[in-house]
Amino acid sequence: MTFKKWITGYKGLNTPLGDLCADIHSDRKFPRGNPSHDTILAHLQRQGACSECIAAFEEAWAAYSRENGGTTSTV
Repeated sequence: MTFKKWITGYKGLNTPLGDLCADIHSDRKFPRGNPSHDTILAHLQRQGACSECIAAFEEAWAAYSRENGGTTSTV
């Protein structure tokens, strides 16, 4: 499962992960395919993401990785 698909599970929630989900799905420039953690992080930073957004991404990536057998290099 891709990270973008996984984060959809937080759609509509009034939480940092819900906000991240909304941001990702409304971002037409979000990296396509299977971007790595570092690719997504660099994209968020280029877009001027606040520290709370970066923290939410890191939390989400860790949970995603745990749920997908420790995958940490691709989305």
